[in-house]
Amino acid sequence: MNMQFNFTTPEQSKRLLELGVPANSADCFYDEDDIECGANYVFPIPEWKTFDDYTKDLDIIPCFSLGRLIEISIICGLGERVPNELYINSYSFVPSLIENIISRLEKVADLSVNDIDFSKLED
Repeated sequence: MNMQFNFTTPEQSKRLLELGVPANSADCFYDEDDIECGANYVFPIPEWKTFDDYTKDLDIIPCFSLGRLIEISIICGLGERVPNELYINSYSFVPSLIENIISRLEKVADLSVNDIDFSKLED
C-alpha cells in the first residue's frame, strides 16, 4: 500500500473512531466496495452535506484530511492537554503528520491525561 500524507488511511480512520473521534466530523470518505476491490479512492464531502448524509445510501468509512485533523486537534484542545514530553515532531520516527496526530491522541488516551473533548466538534 502506498503511503498517504494528505488523508487518513482506512486503518487510521478506524483508530480515530476507536479513540472517540465522531464519524460525522470527517471531511471525506472511502467507499467500502472500492476498498474491497483494492482501490482507496478518497471522496470529499461537500460543505453543504455531512458524513451522515452519505451513510444513508452507501457503506462508507470516514476519512480525515490532514487539515481537518489539525482543526480537530485545535478545537478539542489536544495541544493544550498533551504534556511537553509527549510532543512528537514531524522529523521523528513518526512517518507523517497524520500519524503524529493519531499517535498523540493515543498517548493521551493511554495515559488518561484529561480526556479530549470531542463534543466541541458538534458546535
